[in-house]
Amino acid sequence: LFDEAIGEGKKKVFLYGNHEGRFKRESTKLEISKYGKSIRDIRDALDLDARGYTVYDNPRKKAYHMLGDVKVIHGVYYNIHAAKKHTEVYKCNIMFGHTHRHQVFDEGKYCAYNIGWMGDVEHDLFDYAEEGTKSYWVNSFGLVDVHNGKASVQIIKFIDNRYFIIDGEVFE
Repeated sequence: LFDEAIGEGKKKVFLYGNHEGRFKRESTKLEISKYGKSIRDIRDALDLDARGYTVYDNPRKKAYHMLGDVKVIHGVYYNIHAAKKHTEVYKCNIMFGHTHRHQVFDEGKYCAYNIGWMGDVEHDLFDYAEEGTKSYWVNSFGLVDVHNGKASVQIIKFIDNRYFIIDGEVFE
C-alpha cells in the first residue's frame, strides 16, 4: 500500500533508529539467538532491499540522507518541542521521526519536520510507554519533492490510523 502510494521510480529511504538498534544488540545475546531465523531483522522482515529502499542500518554511525536541502535523520531529541530543538542544534533543514509525533517548526532560515511514525500504538510492544506519551504518537510520513536542489516537504497523516490521501487519491 505504502509503496503503491509513493509510485514507481521514487527514492525511498529507511533509516534504522533506536528501536532497530536495540533489536540488533539484543538479537546477538545467547537467550535470543536460540530462536534462530524466527525473529528477523527489520530489513529482511519488511523486504526493504527488494522493495527498492536505500537502507541505512547502522544508527550508531549517525546515518543521514540528503533530499535536496533537507537532511533526513532518525532524530535525537524527543522533548515536546523536538522540531524546534533539531533546528536549533543542526542549523539546517531537517526531517526526523524519532519522537513518533507530527510537528513542523519553521524559524525562517531553516525548517524541521517531525514526520511521525508508522506503527500500531495498541501493540503490546509499546506497553513500555505511558498512555499520555502514546497519545501524541501520530501515524504519518514525509513526501519530499526536490527541484533545483531545494526540497518541498509534505507530511502525509493517516486518518483514523487506517488510510491516507495523496493528491486526492485515497489509500486504504
